[in-house]
Amino acid sequence: MKTGEEKYREVIKALKNSAEDPLRVTEIEEAIIRSVSEPGKSGSEKQGVLDFIFGWIWIGWVRTSLITASFCLVIFFVWQQNNILNKIEKLQSEIRQNDRMITYNPSLSLERKLLLNRISEDESLTEKITIDRSDLLRMIDSLEIVQNRYRNIMELIGNDPALKKAVEQKLGKSNKQGLNL
Repeated sequence: MKTGEEKYREVIKALKNSAEDPLRVTEIEEAIIRSVSEPGKSGSEKQGVLDFIFGWIWIGWVRTSLITASFCLVIFFVWQQNNILNKIEKLQSEIRQNDRMITYNPSLSLERKLLLNRISEDESLTEKITIDRSDLLRMIDSLEIVQNRYRNIMELIGNDPALKKAVEQKLGKSNKQGLNL
């Protein structure tokens, strides 16, 4: 068996013999640097296509401008959706208002006209009431207009909580004091 010092000397000798030539080391370094700096030659064709397609991500101003453009598109989309929803809400309120106008029933108006006509021609009354037919029709039409305006006012009051509260307070005060007509 070899002693520890003999083993040590053999290892040192082997290391000295295996030492590379300094000229050879610089050639290896240069080859490595060349292969790293030229990715097209050492890389595959697939890597070249990916670099061609996604190479813009390494250009700062292009990346920043594309991110800004995407944020602008998102903001435009949100603004557009908000406008669409506002228009739908406006359309719904117009439909509700039109539904109220459609609920006008001409047969009820005709019944009112006939009732008032009968009252005006009723002979059993102590005092005879004479109403011209055109005046009677104008009065009934005015009544319809007043009813439509009343519905519109009630809708406005119902849609505005502050106005509703103010009207309720005003009516509460007038009920306590009594109606002054």
